[in-house]
Amino acid sequence: LPHICLAQLALALEDFDTAERESRLALALARARPDRLLGDWLEAKSRRPAAVEGADRTELLAEIAAGAARFPYSSDLAASSARVAHRLGEPQLALERVRSARSLRPERWQTVALGLEIALD
Repeated sequence: LPHICLAQLALALEDFDTAERESRLALALARARPDRLLGDWLEAKSRRPAAVEGADRTELLAEIAAGAARFPYSSDLAASSARVAHRLGEPQLALERVRSARSLRPERWQTVALGLEIALD
């Protein structure tokens, strides 16, 4: 729990390196719901300025694919992956992941709003 809290605080302060490091530690120590922690890590890493190009971008896209294969029933991870793909400029992947999130949890209006945001961008 301390790593999750520190990661969230670091994101709020726009300290993306600390957020990524703490998210990765929380993921490594996770006993329950690693899908959510993977989504948190993806979002933290994607907010770093270098994430939109180079090795970070390649790693993020690979982790999105691996996460979808490992946790196919996680609407939280699908929504996080959609936000990250959108941030990376991958509209088709973003729409695919948001559709997955909506099919898994159609009652979540946040996912509907995310889909609209991606479609209109």
